Amino acid sequence: MLKIIHFSDIHISAPLGSVSALFDKRFIGYLNGAIFRRHAYRQERLEKAVPMILDEKPDVIVFTGDATTCSQPEEFEKALNILQPLIKSGIPILYTPGNHDCYVRNQKCVDALREFRLALTGSETAPSRFDTDECSFLIFHSAVPTSPVLSCGYFKQESVDFLEKECAEKTKPLIALSHFPWLKVEKGIPGSRRKLYGAENARKFVDSGDIDLVLCGHLHKPYELLDFTGRGEVCAGSLTKKGIFRRITFADNMFHTENIYTD
Repeated sequence: MLKIIHFSDIHISAPLGSVSALFDKRFIGYLNGAIFRRHAYRQERLEKAVPMILDEKPDVIVFTGDATTCSQPEEFEKALNILQPLIKSGIPILYTPGNHDCYVRNQKCVDALREFRLALTGSETAPSRFDTDECSFLIFHSAVPTSPVLSCGYFKQESVDFLEKECAEKTKPLIALSHFPWLKVEKGIPGSRRKLYGAENARKFVDSGDIDLVLCGHLHKPYELLDFTGRGEVCAGSLTKKGIFRRITFADNMFHTENIYTD
């Protein structure tokens, strides 16, 4: 049996760390976090979840992005400190950055994300594959800096090519990791603001059965779009907002998803 713990969207925040942040998207993100999200996203839920995750003794830990509020080095450092027990456990951690982790093109923020990825997982390569005896995990990075009114991602040709190759050579169930949902489609202006552009190029591999399961975040309300075998898409939601993470097991060719609550 394979046991996976999946969490997402912890949105750790910190005061603005440089004057340059006053003149780019970080200032808007900070105000949004300080005014509107301050009481909704509770860091103590993550602090409580860490020992709970260790108690689960998972084979793999999946974190589908948005470690930070506006990709500041201080936020990455703060998140890394809280996650240290998971890193020290030796359990493989698979992480894909969210749009808040790629908020701006500021070089210090870009370097901070790189250092965070290396410290958390030992790698900054994506797309990439991680294998267990039971399944293969395909890790995709679709987040890029965008304008202040957007929180969208882009499934680029490099990812399409990688996905085609991995599916053509499939020998065991494939689990795709993406910050952005592949299957769930939001409508209207909110949907166009935060969608994954090019998702149709990924979605067809789920529809064909080549990709067995998509683990994602981005949308803070958790959901499941699954068939009777547990295949489809699981969104972890926001751990610090909803106080939830997921336990996913694979046995007898079936996936089983359960909620674990911190509150």
